[in-house]
Amino acid sequence: MIVEQLQELGIDISSGQVNRILIENKDSFHAEQNQILQVGLETATYIHTDDTGARHQGQNGYCTVIGNDLFAHFSSSNSKSRENYLRILRGTATDFVLNEYSRNYLETQKLPICHLFKLKFSSVVISNSDEEWKEYLEALGITSFQAIKLVTEAALLGSAIEHGLSPDLIVLSDGAKQFAILVHALCWVHMERSLRRLNGATTQQRQEIEFVLDTLWAYYRELKAYQREPNLQDRERKDSRF
Repeated sequence: MIVEQLQELGIDISSGQVNRILIENKDSFHAEQNQILQVGLETATYIHTDDTGARHQGQNGYCTVIGNDLFAHFSSSNSKSRENYLRILRGTATDFVLNEYSRNYLETQKLPICHLFKLKFSSVVISNSDEEWKEYLEALGITSFQAIKLVTEAALLGSAIEHGLSPDLIVLSDGAKQFAILVHALCWVHMERSLRRLNGATTQQRQEIEFVLDTLWAYYRELKAYQREPNLQDRERKDSRF
């Protein structure tokens, strides 16, 4: 499509030339993009995140966005799993770490005790590549799909935190399971959708649902106004109302 548009404008260019412009000699761009993500995550108290799908040459692909008011990072991959999301948060690092945050994650995800007892938790790097990590799990006898999945996610989370990701980072999303890590929260629109799905069995219940929805969006508009002109007294009042 890009070639067609350029040719319609009278530009004599081939698809090969367009391809080279888009993908070749982009090392400095990728380095800058990775640095933006690293610094953004190290300084952020919250991030918005989402992904969208597209097909390329008959294969499904996904683009994941991470950012807030100060930065934005886009990453393309062939997966939208939690493991893929944690790999993005890990940045350019390639190591696997099972620290105390990893332990908490595995306990929350209910990894079977028989596997949990095999693991040691510290800030020490266990492996520096996917192949080494696979060999580590095999040596421990962790071979089932679900156990490998959970322990790998925990090790990626541990690595990301060791490289500067805050364990208190607020992740705002649409509620997709892959984003439900750290301090997870629904964005306003998706939180409101859950309320809007309530039908109400009586007239009073329907009126109460409408009242809550109206109150929520009125409060949201107040927050937007506060963002433009913040003051301490108004902040304390809004904290109390929240």
